[in-house]
Amino acid sequence: MNDSHARVSADSPPAEKIDIDIVSKDLEDMAKRQLTFEIFSRFLEYTDFDAIDKREIDQTIIVKLLESLDSKVMGEREFTKILLRRIYFKFDAIRPYIRLEINNVFYRFIYETENVYGIPELMELLNEVFRKCNEISIQEQEHLLIKIFVPLHKSRSLVTYFAPMMKCTLLMLSENLKLIGYFINGLLKIWPMVSSEKEMLFLDEIYKLMEKIGPEEFQQIQIPMFRRIAKCLASPHMSVAERTLRMWSHENIVSLIMANNEVILPIMFPALYHVSKEHWNEEVRDLVYSISKLFLQMNEKLFNKLNKNLKSEHEKSKALQLKREERWNKLKEILSQHSPSLSAGLNLNSGCEDNLSKLVID
Repeated sequence: MNDSHARVSADSPPAEKIDIDIVSKDLEDMAKRQLTFEIFSRFLEYTDFDAIDKREIDQTIIVKLLESLDSKVMGEREFTKILLRRIYFKFDAIRPYIRLEINNVFYRFIYETENVYGIPELMELLNEVFRKCNEISIQEQEHLLIKIFVPLHKSRSLVTYFAPMMKCTLLMLSENLKLIGYFINGLLKIWPMVSSEKEMLFLDEIYKLMEKIGPEEFQQIQIPMFRRIAKCLASPHMSVAERTLRMWSHENIVSLIMANNEVILPIMFPALYHVSKEHWNEEVRDLVYSISKLFLQMNEKLFNKLNKNLKSEHEKSKALQLKREERWNKLKEILSQHSPSLSAGLNLNSGCEDNLSKLVID
C-alpha cells in the first residue's frame, strides 16, 4: 500500500504551489495604493483648499490616475473615478486636458487593444461632466460622438459599457439635435451582421434617438435607416424581429413614419409581405399583420398598389421558374435520346441547369 502510494505520488504532476511572497507583495502594494488614494482624497476635500497652490495638481497626476483605471480590481477603478471627478470639478484650468486624455484612452482601446477595464467608469464620469457642465463646445461633442463613440460600438465587449455610453450620447444629442442624423448614419455603416445581441442593442439606441429627432433630420436618414429596419424585420432570429417591431410602440416614431409614409412604405412593404407569409414564428407574423393594417390606414392607395405589384412580380417569377423547368426537362429528354449515361449524369449534377438550359432557349 505504501509503495503503491509512493509510485502514484511520484508519477503524478506536482500540485501547483502558491508563492506566499508574491501574494504578500501584491497585498502590500494594494494596501499602499489604497492608502495613497485615501490621502489624496482627503487632500482634495480639504476645506482651505483654495489656499493651496493648485499647480500641485498637474498633468502627470492625471496620466497616473488614468493608468490606474486599467486595473482588474473594480474597487480600485471606482476609487480612481471618484478622484478624477473631484479633480475635474475643482480645477477649471485642467478640464480640457482631462477630456483630451480620456479621449486618448478611448483611442487606445479602439485601435490598439480591447482591454475593457476602465471604459465603463470613464463613460460614467463623462455623464456627470455633461450633466453639470455646459462648457464643452459643439465641435468637441461632434468629435466625441462621431470619431469615438461610433467606433466604440464595434467592440465585442460593447455590452459592458453600452448603457452609460448611451446615456452620455443622449445627453449630448439632446442639446444638439442636428448631430443625430450623422450619428445614426455612423451606426448604420457599422451595423453588426453576425451578433444578434449587438443588433438588438443597436435597435434600442436607434429608437431612443428617433424619439428625439426632428422632422428635417429624420428625412435625411429615413431611406438608409428603414432599409436596415426592413432587413432586421426579416431576420430569422425571433428576438431581433420582435425588437424591430417595437418601433411601432413609440409615438414619435409612428408620427414621423406617417408623415413620410410615401417614402417608407415602399421600402418596408416587401419585408412585411415576406414575414407575414413565411416567418416561422406565429407571434411575429401576427405583429407584422397589425403593422400592415396600420400602413393600410395611412395610405390605402399606395398599399394596394404595392401589394398588386408584388403579387405580379411573384407570378412572373413563378412563370419564369416553370418555364425554366420545362426547358430543363426538354433538354434532358433530348440528351437522353442521344446518350442515356449523360442524362443520368445530369440528374446527379443539376447545378449546370442555368448554362445547359440556354441551349434550348429560342
